[in-house]
Amino acid sequence: MTFKTGLIVFFIFASGMATGALATGFVVQKRVDHMREVANGTGIVKTLNRVVQPTDEQKNELRPMIDTHGEEFRAMKKRHKEEMRNMVETFEEDLLPKLNAEQKERLKAHKERTFRKREADKERKRKRKNKDKERNGKERAGDKIKGKEKDKDRKFRRDKLKNGSQSENGKQNGESPDETQ
Repeated sequence: MTFKTGLIVFFIFASGMATGALATGFVVQKRVDHMREVANGTGIVKTLNRVVQPTDEQKNELRPMIDTHGEEFRAMKKRHKEEMRNMVETFEEDLLPKLNAEQKERLKAHKERTFRKREADKERKRKRKNKDKERNGKERAGDKIKGKEKDKDRKFRRDKLKNGSQSENGKQNGESPDETQ
């Protein structure tokens, strides 16, 4: 096999790996998004709307039922989480007497890493939730007035960026160069 052929095979292999990685990332992200929707209840509503295609009247009738069952689901999830936490604590109480000092220290370090990771995940989820709320609020409040205000704000920021270099020439705090002289 010549160098050129080997190089071609390598690039084909590398491009296949890159494509596979991107496709896998896309699929995993879609799955994570779906799981997030199921966890917060919006997935049920989206699926119901897509599959059943209820009328507006039916949507109004179904909303209280979905809310009630959603509350039950969240309560069950909370109970399950507490039961799992209790089970882990019981297991740890049984396990610790059987470990030596080094093993206990490694377990403690692992728990601390897991706790920090969990807290960081909670923070990311909180930020994502706030971002989603902002995005959903903007989508729902899509009236013309807000759209015009958004356009004005966008234009103001764009103009501010364009004129940013002019501030060195005397334009500061919205004043024109003539007003500063």
